[in-house]
Amino acid sequence: MAISQKIGQDSEGRQIFVSDVNGNPTDTVDHDLDDILADYLQHSEGKLVPSEYRFSVDRSSISEDTLNVNPQFYLPDLNETLRQVERVDELDGWSVTSIGQIEPGVRVFKGPRLRTDNIIVPPASSGQKNVEPYFTPSAILQDKRDSVKWLDMSRASSRQLKAFDAVRVYKGDLLVTRSGSIGRVAYITGALDGAIVSDDAIRIRIKDTDLRAYVYAFLQVKASQDQLMINEYGAVQQHLEPAHVSDLRIPMPDDWTEVSDIIKSAKAFFTTKEALDEKQSSMRSGF
Repeated sequence: MAISQKIGQDSEGRQIFVSDVNGNPTDTVDHDLDDILADYLQHSEGKLVPSEYRFSVDRSSISEDTLNVNPQFYLPDLNETLRQVERVDELDGWSVTSIGQIEPGVRVFKGPRLRTDNIIVPPASSGQKNVEPYFTPSAILQDKRDSVKWLDMSRASSRQLKAFDAVRVYKGDLLVTRSGSIGRVAYITGALDGAIVSDDAIRIRIKDTDLRAYVYAFLQVKASQDQLMINEYGAVQQHLEPAHVSDLRIPMPDDWTEVSDIIKSAKAFFTTKEALDEKQSSMRSGF
């Protein structure tokens, strides 16, 4: 298996050339396909030296149920991270579970795809009755959140209104980007309570505040991000599904004082984020 890191052209088909020491392009196309071919021939002779993106796997490791032959799923480094997480289960006082089973009633979902073209209005309409902002995940991650669309909800059909209600986020929700730059995590503050956010973000809704803080902290680290990368799919733009987030393996202590500092730090971040959003709103409305 192999994953090309340099295909020799950009997304529009324009060739990319190797640069010289001065940064000037040469006549050599910048790609790694010759290296991939060379490693395949080495593999055929039983001489392959595995690397990060070129390696072999046993046929028996490919599930007959799914026939998943996406090399991303088998990347050695990512799977080593998963094995390290699983080995925590062997330590005294620790176990490993999935985020989808971290507490009864936890929800991990993305909501329906929204149709908005018939109710989009100009930014100048913001502040008018029935006009609401529509956020993308990238807008949620911004401090000013200027990258929004404005929707006149009075024009929406009953079916659209139901869909919008299904994707509203609420204070305390955790959002994970699932398209493009996957795995970026946002915490929903009171300033965004009830906001409409596109289905390009997976929602994690956890009632217990300590568990919520612990999961948020875990989603920031390599042990979580590598697991997400194992499951990403898509040739041009990468994607994740809620099941991939729900199935993330997460270490759990028997004694929660073991991770009290992590939880305190995450909660302090939540408090700071709330204050920042309030000050940002107050500052801008003051003008």
